[in-house]
Amino acid sequence: MPKTNWEDWRRELEAIPTRFGKFYEDLETSFKKNFPTEMFGSGPRIEITEDPANLYVDAEVPGLTSDDVKLTIADNILVLKGERKRAWDASMRNTLHSERPRGAFERKIPLNQNVDEAGISANFHDGLLSITIPKAPQDPPQEREIKIG
Repeated sequence: MPKTNWEDWRRELEAIPTRFGKFYEDLETSFKKNFPTEMFGSGPRIEITEDPANLYVDAEVPGLTSDDVKLTIADNILVLKGERKRAWDASMRNTLHSERPRGAFERKIPLNQNVDEAGISANFHDGLLSITIPKAPQDPPQEREIKIG
């Protein structure tokens, strides 16, 4: 019967929290990489829909105006930036409880298909930012002969 080395067991047991922490960090990094949007932060909630010609992104930005929001696109990533400010003077009131996020936010929305960046349009109505993104026409697959050598 093999001899048990309790010191090895103790080291293995003490390493569990470190290994779990590393696993959690790897999981969080992977999640942020594959979902590069603020899903639970102060960024606006969005809805993405499509029809054959367009993608549509609707972002909830209550209390903001079109001057409070900046919309850009680069490398097929739509970026929505803005800042939520207090509706009242902080020097006049003390906050007892707040569930309303404040401060700067940035929301990155990867567009998983080719789009016509020049044709993007947006409008603002009642706290809803509606963005229309035309899809770029896709060339049908071309057949070509492959020489066998």
